[in-house]
Amino acid sequence: KLSPGDEALPKWRQKYVTSDIVPYVVIPYDSLRPGRPNDRESREFRDKTGIAMGDVGVVVDGDKTIPVLVADGGPHNKIGEGSLALFDALGDTRCARRLASDPRFCTKVKNYSLGRTVEYILFPGSKINGLTPSNTNRKVSEKALKLYRALGR
Repeated sequence: KLSPGDEALPKWRQKYVTSDIVPYVVIPYDSLRPGRPNDRESREFRDKTGIAMGDVGVVVDGDKTIPVLVADGGPHNKIGEGSLALFDALGDTRCARRLASDPRFCTKVKNYSLGRTVEYILFPGSKINGLTPSNTNRKVSEKALKLYRALGR
């Protein structure tokens, strides 16, 4: 269900999580297309960690704590990728050029790693129902920070 104002977004931006706007992390998920060669390893990651698409967490970088959504899948043997919005929140933008008509969106990405270690803390089974483009960041932030604080950190 869309919130007021969401209907003005292009249809694909209503359906998919937008890297430019939502801080998110990537988990091993080759099985986005079943039968892929590394599907077994991707399932094994989810079975052993309990982490699935839609769960929430935080990325800790020194004194910064950034709420994140698990919103994309990547190679079975790699962990640590994040969205453009996550890199922006870390203070290390990956955008080389922004869209002139809507500077929220990147048109050219710098392709390099962060260059320092950050900590990912993801909460299994923490998926939030009812997310829309206009409430995702707020709801993810509320839930992820609540779960993080419950750890006593």
